[in-house]
Amino acid sequence: HACPGWQSRMERGVLSGCHYPMAENTSPVELRWLHRYAPQQIQVGDLLAFGRHDVRDKLKDVRCPVLVFKGEADHFIPDSMLDEVVAGIPDGLAEKRVGRRMGHYPMTERPEALAEIFMDFFRRRGIV
Repeated sequence: HACPGWQSRMERGVLSGCHYPMAENTSPVELRWLHRYAPQQIQVGDLLAFGRHDVRDKLKDVRCPVLVFKGEADHFIPDSMLDEVVAGIPDGLAEKRVGRRMGHYPMTERPEALAEIFMDFFRRRGIV
């Protein structure tokens, strides 16, 4: 059988959304495992939900600070989507941030840097 299965395609797609090189002590092993061994129904459900779950009409109701974030190497989320979300949240409550040297999985790729980005946001907004 020469054609790779759906697990291999999901794994390759996921890894292509990561920033390389990854942070020290981080490897794509966890992401590979997560996407290779999750049941197909879960992964199909995730993809369908991403395409169908649209809450843009509810953004006007947001009443708390929101950090709209993505990694610079994340090809799954276009910058225009972040801009649209920020524009839809009233009263300057939303901020856009693109993490350097991060992809679609910044919590795995650079967890300390991601935590600092969010802590900075929380401090500036008086949350902590």
